[in-house]
Amino acid sequence: NGVGKSAIIPLLKSRLGNNFHVHDFDERGVPNNADKTWRQSETFHWLELGKTNLESNISTIVCGFMKPSEIVEASGKLGVHPQVCLLDVNEVNLKKRLLSRYQNDENTKELMRATSKTVDKFIEDNVYISLFLRKTSQDHFFHILDTNKLNMAQVAEGVLRWIVQCSNKPPQKINMARI
Repeated sequence: NGVGKSAIIPLLKSRLGNNFHVHDFDERGVPNNADKTWRQSETFHWLELGKTNLESNISTIVCGFMKPSEIVEASGKLGVHPQVCLLDVNEVNLKKRLLSRYQNDENTKELMRATSKTVDKFIEDNVYISLFLRKTSQDHFFHILDTNKLNMAQVAEGVLRWIVQCSNKPPQKINMARI
Protein backbone atom coordinates (compact mmCIF):
# COMPACT_ATOMS: atom_id res chain seq x y z
CA ASN A 1 0.00 0.00 0.00
CA GLY A 2 1.14 3.52 -0.76
CA VAL A 3 3.64 2.66 -3.49
CA GLY A 4 1.54 3.56 -6.53
CA LYS A 5 0.21 0.21 -7.74
CA SER A 6 -3.29 1.45 -8.57
CA ALA A 7 -2.10 4.87 -9.71
CA ILE A 8 0.11 3.46 -12.48
CA ILE A 9 -2.59 1.23 -13.98
CA PRO A 10 -3.95 3.91 -16.38
CA LEU A 11 -0.39 4.80 -17.43
CA LEU A 12 0.45 1.16 -18.14
CA LYS A 13 -2.79 0.60 -20.05
CA SER A 14 -2.18 3.65 -22.21
CA ARG A 15 1.38 2.65 -23.09
CA LEU A 16 1.22 -1.11 -23.50
CA GLY A 17 -0.13 -2.62 -26.69
CA ASN A 18 -2.98 -5.05 -27.25
CA ASN A 19 -0.77 -7.98 -26.30
CA PHE A 20 -0.88 -6.81 -22.68
CA HIS A 21 -3.88 -6.85 -20.34
CA VAL A 22 -3.47 -4.73 -17.21
CA HIS A 23 -5.58 -5.45 -14.12
CA ASP A 24 -5.98 -4.23 -10.56
CA PHE A 25 -5.74 -7.14 -8.10
CA ASP A 26 -8.83 -5.78 -6.31
CA GLU A 27 -10.95 -5.14 -9.41
CA ARG A 28 -13.26 -8.10 -8.73
CA GLY A 29 -14.17 -6.52 -5.39
CA VAL A 30 -12.77 -6.71 -1.89
CA PRO A 31 -15.06 -8.40 0.63
CA ASN A 32 -15.62 -7.17 4.16
CA ASN A 33 -12.70 -8.17 6.36
CA ALA A 34 -10.66 -9.46 3.40
CA ASP A 35 -8.45 -12.23 4.70
CA LYS A 36 -5.72 -14.68 3.73
CA THR A 37 -8.18 -17.08 2.09
CA TRP A 38 -9.57 -14.32 -0.16
CA ARG A 39 -6.07 -13.06 -1.05
CA GLN A 40 -4.86 -16.59 -1.89
CA SER A 41 -7.93 -17.21 -4.03
CA GLU A 42 -7.42 -13.95 -5.93
CA THR A 43 -3.70 -14.68 -6.40
CA PHE A 44 -4.61 -18.05 -7.90
CA HIS A 45 -7.30 -16.42 -10.10
CA TRP A 46 -4.89 -13.86 -11.56
CA LEU A 47 -2.13 -16.38 -12.19
CA GLU A 48 -4.63 -18.73 -13.83
CA LEU A 49 -5.87 -15.85 -16.03
CA GLY A 50 -2.27 -15.05 -16.92
CA LYS A 51 -1.68 -18.66 -17.93
CA THR A 52 -4.84 -18.69 -20.08
CA ASN A 53 -3.98 -15.35 -21.69
CA LEU A 54 -0.45 -16.49 -22.46
CA GLU A 55 -1.91 -19.29 -24.61
CA SER A 56 -3.27 -16.46 -26.81
CA ASN A 57 0.08 -14.62 -26.77
CA ILE A 58 -1.22 -12.03 -24.29
CA SER A 59 0.78 -10.99 -21.25
CA THR A 60 -1.15 -10.24 -18.07
CA ILE A 61 -0.03 -7.45 -15.74
CA VAL A 62 -1.61 -7.46 -12.27
CA CYS A 63 -1.02 -4.52 -9.94
CA GLY A 64 -1.85 -5.28 -6.35
CA PHE A 65 -0.81 -6.67 -3.01
CA MET A 66 0.23 -10.31 -3.17
CA LYS A 67 2.48 -12.18 -0.79
CA PRO A 68 5.55 -13.71 -2.46
CA SER A 69 5.02 -17.08 -0.75
CA GLU A 70 1.44 -17.21 -2.07
CA ILE A 71 2.62 -16.34 -5.58
CA VAL A 72 5.19 -19.12 -5.45
CA GLU A 73 2.65 -21.62 -4.07
CA ALA A 74 -0.03 -20.80 -6.67
CA SER A 75 2.57 -20.74 -9.45
CA GLY A 76 3.69 -24.24 -8.53
CA LYS A 77 0.12 -25.55 -8.60
CA LEU A 78 -0.51 -23.96 -12.00
CA GLY A 79 2.89 -24.73 -13.51
CA VAL A 80 3.55 -21.10 -14.39
CA HIS A 81 6.58 -18.88 -13.90
CA PRO A 82 5.40 -15.30 -13.37
CA GLN A 83 7.72 -12.34 -13.29
CA VAL A 84 7.25 -10.32 -10.10
CA CYS A 85 8.16 -6.72 -9.34
CA LEU A 86 7.95 -5.25 -5.85
CA LEU A 87 7.26 -1.53 -5.73
CA ASP A 88 9.22 -0.65 -2.62
CA VAL A 89 9.19 2.35 -0.29
CA ASN A 90 10.91 3.11 2.99
CA GLU A 91 9.09 3.38 6.32
CA VAL A 92 9.05 7.19 6.51
CA ASN A 93 7.61 7.67 3.02
CA LEU A 94 5.14 4.82 3.45
CA LYS A 95 3.74 6.44 6.61
CA LYS A 96 3.44 9.83 4.86
CA ARG A 97 1.73 8.34 1.81
CA LEU A 98 -0.77 6.31 3.82
CA LEU A 99 -1.56 9.16 6.21
CA SER A 100 -2.32 11.42 3.23
CA ARG A 101 -4.65 8.78 1.77
CA TYR A 102 -6.75 8.46 4.92
CA GLN A 103 -7.48 12.11 5.71
CA ASN A 104 -11.20 11.95 4.94
CA ASP A 105 -14.06 9.99 6.49
CA GLU A 106 -15.01 8.19 3.28
CA ASN A 107 -11.58 6.63 2.80
CA THR A 108 -11.29 5.81 6.49
CA LYS A 109 -14.70 4.07 6.47
CA GLU A 110 -13.74 2.03 3.39
CA LEU A 111 -10.48 1.02 5.08
CA MET A 112 -12.40 -0.12 8.17
CA ARG A 113 -14.91 -2.05 6.02
CA ALA A 114 -12.26 -3.87 4.01
CA THR A 115 -9.73 -4.51 6.79
CA SER A 116 -11.43 -3.91 10.16
CA LYS A 117 -8.39 -1.81 11.08
CA THR A 118 -7.95 1.74 12.24
CA VAL A 119 -5.72 3.97 10.14
CA ASP A 120 -2.94 3.76 12.75
CA LYS A 121 -3.11 -0.04 12.91
CA PHE A 122 -3.24 -0.29 9.11
CA ILE A 123 -0.13 1.89 8.78
CA GLU A 124 1.69 -0.05 11.50
CA ASP A 125 0.87 -3.34 9.76
CA ASN A 126 1.94 -1.98 6.37
CA VAL A 127 5.30 -0.84 7.69
CA TYR A 128 5.86 -4.29 9.16
CA ILE A 129 4.76 -6.12 6.00
CA SER A 130 6.85 -3.84 3.75
CA LEU A 131 10.00 -5.02 5.53
CA PHE A 132 8.87 -8.63 5.14
CA LEU A 133 7.98 -8.15 1.46
CA ARG A 134 11.35 -6.59 0.70
CA LYS A 135 13.23 -9.47 2.35
CA THR A 136 11.05 -12.19 0.82
CA SER A 137 11.25 -10.57 -2.63
CA GLN A 138 15.03 -10.54 -2.34
CA ASP A 139 14.99 -14.21 -1.31
CA HIS A 140 12.92 -15.11 -4.40
CA PHE A 141 15.03 -12.88 -6.69
CA PHE A 142 12.01 -10.77 -7.61
CA HIS A 143 12.67 -7.39 -9.19
CA ILE A 144 12.51 -4.52 -6.67
CA LEU A 145 11.76 -0.97 -7.81
CA ASP A 146 12.55 1.72 -5.23
CA THR A 147 9.71 4.28 -5.45
CA ASN A 148 10.95 6.64 -2.70
CA LYS A 149 12.05 9.48 -4.97
CA LEU A 150 9.75 8.76 -7.92
CA ASN A 151 6.48 10.32 -9.02
CA MET A 152 3.80 8.11 -10.55
CA ALA A 153 5.00 8.67 -14.13
CA GLN A 154 8.51 7.65 -13.09
CA VAL A 155 7.21 4.57 -11.28
CA ALA A 156 5.25 3.63 -14.42
CA GLU A 157 8.37 4.18 -16.54
CA GLY A 158 10.37 1.90 -14.26
CA VAL A 159 7.69 -0.79 -14.42
CA LEU A 160 7.46 -0.45 -18.22
CA ARG A 161 11.21 -0.87 -18.59
CA TRP A 162 11.09 -3.94 -16.40
CA ILE A 163 8.18 -5.38 -18.43
CA VAL A 164 10.13 -4.85 -21.64
CA GLN A 165 13.15 -6.60 -20.11
CA CYS A 166 10.98 -9.56 -19.02
CA SER A 167 8.98 -9.87 -22.19
CA ASN A 168 9.81 -12.37 -24.89
CA LYS A 169 8.15 -10.01 -27.32
CA PRO A 170 8.47 -6.24 -27.41
CA PRO A 171 5.36 -4.33 -26.37
CA GLN A 172 3.56 -2.47 -29.11
CA LYS A 173 3.95 1.29 -29.40
CA ILE A 174 5.74 2.08 -26.16
CA ASN A 175 7.26 5.52 -26.29
CA MET A 176 9.28 5.94 -23.12
CA ALA A 177 9.80 9.64 -23.85
CA ARG A 178 6.05 10.22 -23.43
CA ILE A 179 6.01 9.07 -19.83
